[in-house]
Amino acid sequence: MIEVCAAVIRYEGKILLCHRDKEPGGWEFPGGKLEPGESFAQALVREIREELALDIAVGDFIAESYTSKGNIEIHLRAYDCRMVSGTLSLSAHDEFALLAPKDVLTYDLLPADIPIAKKVLEMSCAIRMLQESDYPLMRDFLYEDIFVPEGEAPPPRSILDLPELRIYYEGYGTQPGDIGCVVEYEGEVAGMAWTRIIDDYGHIADDIPSLSVSLLEGYRGRGLGTRLLEVLFVKLKQAGFHKISLSVQRANAALRLYERLGFTVHHANPDDLVMWKEL
Repeated sequence: MIEVCAAVIRYEGKILLCHRDKEPGGWEFPGGKLEPGESFAQALVREIREELALDIAVGDFIAESYTSKGNIEIHLRAYDCRMVSGTLSLSAHDEFALLAPKDVLTYDLLPADIPIAKKVLEMSCAIRMLQESDYPLMRDFLYEDIFVPEGEAPPPRSILDLPELRIYYEGYGTQPGDIGCVVEYEGEVAGMAWTRIIDDYGHIADDIPSLSVSLLEGYRGRGLGTRLLEVLFVKLKQAGFHKISLSVQRANAALRLYERLGFTVHHANPDDLVMWKEL
C-alpha cells in the first residue's frame, strides 16, 4: 500500500485545488507520497514546498480515503493546513483554483479526493435546531422537496397553497412532533429536515411523525442530507418518538439515501413507497 498525504490549504476563506494534466479529471488537494521515515506532516511540508513553493503549517487531520490504481492500494490522509510564506508557483500541476468550500465538489476531482472534499464541506457547515425565525423558509424548502420527474416542468409555486401541502408548514411549532433541524453554510440555511404528525402521504400512525427533508440544489449529493437526518433522528428519539415515516416516489434518487439510513418499505403504492424507520 502506498501512503499519500494531502494538504487542505486555506487562504482568505478559500480552499486551494490543483490540477494534474496527466490524470483523468485531475483536480486534487496538493500533496504526494511519503518517503521512508517521514511522518504525514513532514511529507506535506516537503511536498508543498517542492510542488508549490509554499511553506505551510500542518494542522489537524481531516479525513482519509482508500482507493486503488491497478493492483496498487492507495491510502490518502488529508490535513488542515495554512500558508505561512512563499509565492505560489506550479511545478507538478498546470492549473490551480481558490474556491469556497461549497464549490470544491463542483470540480472534477480525483476519486481519492472526493471523500476529503465532502468532509471539508461538512466541516464548513453547522447543524442546529429549527427555530421560529426559520418558519418563513419552510415553504421554500417544501417546494424544493417536490419531486419533478425528468423532462417535466416544475409545478407553479402556488401549489404550496393547496390544503394537502399547507399541513406541512401552517402553524408549525404548535403541536407534538413538530421537530426540525437545519444545516447552515456561512449563515445561509442550505437544508432543512422536519417532522409533523399529520395525515399526509407518508402517514402510518398517529404517534409516528412524517418526515420532510430538502437541500438547496448546490448542496445535494455531498453528504449533508445524511448528516442532517442523523442529527434529527437523535432529537426525535430524545423527544420520545420511536419511529418515523415518509413517502417517496419510486423514481426519486432520494430513495437510495433513505435505504442507506435504514428506512424500509411499510407499504407500496403504484407510484410511491411509504417507508418507516426505527429510531
